[in-house]
Amino acid sequence: MADAGTEPRQQAECPIPVDSRGAGHAGCPNLATVQRITPFQGYAQTGVILNTLAPGLIDTDRIAGRKSLDAHAWASYVARANWMGHAGHVDEMVGAALFLSAQVSSFMTGEVLTLSGGY
Repeated sequence: MADAGTEPRQQAECPIPVDSRGAGHAGCPNLATVQRITPFQGYAQTGVILNTLAPGLIDTDRIAGRKSLDAHAWASYVARANWMGHAGHVDEMVGAALFLSAQVSSFMTGEVLTLSGGY
């Protein structure tokens, strides 16, 4: 039997239903993420923190081909993809990544920092 302080705590069930995409809601983590990180809860007591940066639609070279196939259809899709009506930019992810790697986030673990433009 493990010592009392070393066993991972059970994940509390989210009181808000998870939608069909497996996405969580305010205060409730993404279901797929919880399933992946729950086995790692015990690491927190050893000083290992585990957080995730979850970007939404980001304008990168990876999507350049889609944009060039039909610019009008792409613009229409992006306008509806999130509440802000546009794709994010890589430089908008940098601050969040710096936050997660900084001392100010040292009491944060098992969290998903979502930068999606809202949806």
